Amino acid sequence: MAITFTKLGRCTLPATRTLEGYSARDGRAHGELDKVVRACDAHVETARTDWLAGLTPYAVTHTGSSVCGQLTDFTGTDDAA
Repeated sequence: MAITFTKLGRCTLPATRTLEGYSARDGRAHGELDKVVRACDAHVETARTDWLAGLTPYAVTHTGSSVCGQLTDFTGTDDAA
């Protein structure tokens, strides 16, 4: 499985929240972690509704030095596998 990193939106403010996006699996809403996105206070709702659309979001306080909109996507596939 390939992991991709990208930047969403144009905001360059420091991230204050990390939002994890989970897809349902085996009947559980928090079945599998698909995406992690960092957001500033102004874009937490955008991250929940747009950047993690279709996933169950879970927010935690961000630690580290990321900017708003940084996305890690665990759903990619590795063609070599």
